[in-house]
Amino acid sequence: MRNLNKNEIHQVSGANTTVLKLTAVEMDILVTHSTRFVGSGTYGGHRLNMIIYANEIHDLNDQLLPFNLSEPVYYNGHKIMANAIDGGHIYKILFNQG
Repeated sequence: MRNLNKNEIHQVSGANTTVLKLTAVEMDILVTHSTRFVGSGTYGGHRLNMIIYANEIHDLNDQLLPFNLSEPVYYNGHKIMANAIDGGHIYKILFNQG
């Protein structure tokens, strides 16, 4: 489990979703507690088509995708790695790596 730095702790006081990084090749999203990130748009020129919760990933119909978040997973052509934090995960999405 990774510990949050001071800046991240300030960003997620309480339930929150924060985009930590967005480039043309990757995206880092911090999702805690009962919040969700709806990836229905275009990010870095790429479509995610998923809903990311603190501890699980769903498709856009909000159906649970049976992923083991302790291992890299692949969805919609992207590689997703989840790093556990207290109350959720930091998701690293590598575009077009799946």
